[in-house]
Amino acid sequence: MLLTLPFDNAAVRLYLLQLEAVIHVAAAGFFVYVLGRELTRHYWGGLLAGVCFMLSGYLTGYPPLQLAVLRTAIWLPLLLWLLLRAWSEPRRMRYWAGAGAAFAVSFLGGHAQTWLFVAYAAAGWFVALAVGGFTDDRAKGERWARARIPGLAAFAVTAAGLAAAQVLPSVEFARLSVRANVDYAYVSGGFALQDAWNLLLPGVLTQFSPLYIGVAGLGLALLGALPALGGAINPGAGVMRYGRVYFVVLALFGLLAGFGGNAFLYPVLYRIAPGWDLFRGQERAAFLAAFGLSMLAGYGMARLPSLAMPVRRRYALAYGALVTAGVYAFGLLWQLQGRTAVGHTAYLWIAFLTLVVAMALVVSMRLDGWSERRTWFVCGLAAANLFVANFATNLDSGDPAAKVVLAPEVEALQVALADAHSAGESVPGRVYNEFRIYEDYGMRGGIEDAWGSSPLRLSNYARLFDQFPLDRMWRLTGWGMCSPGGANCSVLVTCLRSFYRVQIPPTCTNYRSRTRAWLAANAIVAEDDEAWQLLADHGFDLDENVVLPPESGGHSGVAARHGRGAIDPARSESPRN
Repeated sequence: MLLTLPFDNAAVRLYLLQLEAVIHVAAAGFFVYVLGRELTRHYWGGLLAGVCFMLSGYLTGYPPLQLAVLRTAIWLPLLLWLLLRAWSEPRRMRYWAGAGAAFAVSFLGGHAQTWLFVAYAAAGWFVALAVGGFTDDRAKGERWARARIPGLAAFAVTAAGLAAAQVLPSVEFARLSVRANVDYAYVSGGFALQDAWNLLLPGVLTQFSPLYIGVAGLGLALLGALPALGGAINPGAGVMRYGRVYFVVLALFGLLAGFGGNAFLYPVLYRIAPGWDLFRGQERAAFLAAFGLSMLAGYGMARLPSLAMPVRRRYALAYGALVTAGVYAFGLLWQLQGRTAVGHTAYLWIAFLTLVVAMALVVSMRLDGWSERRTWFVCGLAAANLFVANFATNLDSGDPAAKVVLAPEVEALQVALADAHSAGESVPGRVYNEFRIYEDYGMRGGIEDAWGSSPLRLSNYARLFDQFPLDRMWRLTGWGMCSPGGANCSVLVTCLRSFYRVQIPPTCTNYRSRTRAWLAANAIVAEDDEAWQLLADHGFDLDENVVLPPESGGHSGVAARHGRGAIDPARSESPRN
């Protein structure tokens, strides 16, 4: 962000925002590569895992459109790698401190639900490390816990210290926001069960396919997950041996949790697991599924060269048959029944590419021997498969310059606010567009909108926009159109009349800019519901009275009179804000 400060052109800054997304995606792939190489002890295993996650349907789907998700999610593989190194070398504090820093940076990324996934994944990783570490330490005759207690303390202190500035505000906002008291029906939404087809066929049901790691990646992930096959994988210490089991569990956990109330796992998490009852959109748990599957694909790549030929050929034949049957079954039961998001021609193209990639993987597995050239081919096949499937998910026409052209309504608002400023108003009134202009117009146009652009806001403030008298809401939010008699007043009224639901008079006299704060002589203490009734009542004079919460009743000079009875001005020592 410091590097972008010299550039104030909106198009340039939008381009740099896209560049930030690209850098985060690349960093995610690199972190997964580092973790995968460490766990599989195989260069190509780590590389394939990084490619599968970096180009997966998840990371190329909605996270680049909601950068807080991307900024939060990418730190999980680095966190797990640092914890792995710290657990293996417990006296090296730099790994423990680094893990704490990665955990804190993930929290500061800004997407609380994704950070919840990171926290649970890290907790599960601690369990896997503890089980493996206990085995190792017993073999070495060391004390299992004593060597790691200082490191765990360093991890906790570093994470808490770096994230402290944001923890309390986040907790307070969560307690007071519109999402503070939501029911099960609101938060339990997730994937429909049929969305599991996205594991095999991208884009046939929805625009995003967050479970998709490619046909080649899926085949290698199944190979890495199956315990009964031969072939050396993960020939490391006890801590390392539990890695594959962990990622099998993580992938299944993310998949089942992503179904929300449509499967059995989320109802359990909602009732017993802290944090899972706070967030809607459980399909975001696809993050854990995509990450787990990508890591398993790395295990499969590491295992592939050492598989016995008969085993490898049987697996290749079984996987080829499974993919062929899946493509045929989906076409018969969903596509021909008109239950998909694509036409028949588009589906035939997706099915053709899926079968071609699957057969290419099958052939490479069934050929005799193994060589580095074939390893290159499999990795390239997986990357090409994902690129072709996902490169256009968020592709849009035009360039950044075309995206920063303001709508006529926004230009009119800019003119009106500039006119208000020239008329002597130091703080212009807020604008309330009643959802008739795109939500982010205020940031681009330098205009303060009363509603804001996020669905998250304080619950008490949100009540102003829910069955509340419009004119009272305008007054309380400091709403204003332009100063009386402003030169651009008629231009603004003409524009606003087209997207306000109320009829705006041809004059601005009654809709002049309002101040953000004013002096009131009397104070009334009331609970929330009574306070809202008072504020909505046109008989309640906002110029003379202020409503305060009960906890402020003991303040000096405050008239702590409950109810709506007459207010004795003598009880107020002086006018107060």
